[in-house]
Amino acid sequence: MLMLSCDEVPASPLPATGRVAKCETVAARHRQIANQRKDFHHKTARHLVQSYDVVVVEDLAIANMVRRGQTRRRSRQSRAVPGQRCPGEVQAEST
Repeated sequence: MLMLSCDEVPASPLPATGRVAKCETVAARHRQIANQRKDFHHKTARHLVQSYDVVVVEDLAIANMVRRGQTRRRSRQSRAVPGQRCPGEVQAEST
């Protein structure tokens, strides 16, 4: 895939017409790629709409789903030694 921007086309000491033509070529490729993406998304959306009665889109909070480098603090219950009671634990009544 050709990935250039107009800034990456080298400036030559020759007249600017060659540089302008190269920039236009790069811009045309970018337009073509953008149109291919739009066409794919349009065709996919049309297929989904025609195939299903209901299309549901969920608004996800992505920021809340990101893993962070810090580990969470362990609760007292997970640090408790087996066989010992936790301070907040209530003793069951015997009948």
